[in-house]
Amino acid sequence: MHTHRLGQVAVTAAFFLAVVIASVTAARTLQGSVDSQGPSVPATSAAREATGGLLLTPVPVASRPALGTPVIGPTPLPPNPDTRQGGWALPYLEVDRTKPRNDITVNAIAVGPSVKPSTTVACQPGSLRDEPLDQVTQAAGPVFADPKYLPPGAGRSGGTATFCTSQAGQTIFIATYATYAVSPDLAHGRRGGPFEIYRGFSTSAVHISIPDERWTAGTIAGRPAAIARPILANGLGESAIIVVGDGGVLTKVQASGLTLDELLRIAEGLY
Repeated sequence: MHTHRLGQVAVTAAFFLAVVIASVTAARTLQGSVDSQGPSVPATSAAREATGGLLLTPVPVASRPALGTPVIGPTPLPPNPDTRQGGWALPYLEVDRTKPRNDITVNAIAVGPSVKPSTTVACQPGSLRDEPLDQVTQAAGPVFADPKYLPPGAGRSGGTATFCTSQAGQTIFIATYATYAVSPDLAHGRRGGPFEIYRGFSTSAVHISIPDERWTAGTIAGRPAAIARPILANGLGESAIIVVGDGGVLTKVQASGLTLDELLRIAEGLY
């Protein structure tokens, strides 16, 4: 009787051991199936918005960090993209769109999307008027903008000269605004694009929306300047140079599609 009971116990133990082994094996198989698929890739518009418009790249199981360590993404964009590929600029422009744009001060010059500059000339109310720039000469005053350097393929596309009547009844030339366009020459690496020049009697402030991280302090012809580089060295995106000159004259050169070197040469050529 005692031997028969021991046999029953042994059979029961073996049965439960087999069940446990089968359960563990099934769990490992299921986990391996899930891991082999990698993390899900957001496909809906809401998911794309949550990731800044870029899709996360699945991470192979072998290269995943230990459990509990978050996967940081998306992968940083290369600084020198293959511009022969269609749509190469879109990811860079999308990432740049998400960068912080605040009202900041660079080299004692206020820049930002909410900055409100104002003229430093006491004009009579309602006396402001614009005239075509091509009817004004440099002798008209210190705010006349006539760059000594223009990039190859550049030409002026428009411009105005702003005048007002002072409290003493005098006509004062207070600002110049000119627009230019640079034709592309891809064979020589020139993307081309528009740029504009403003020069006027103004407070040291400019209403402009370029990410904070792209601004830096510098000098142009020995004068303090705030310089915003383009997104990439090839000139992708907006860039700007703002200079506070003599006699309270502020100069702004703003471009899209020009390299920083070209922008610096244009700004230097205004002095």
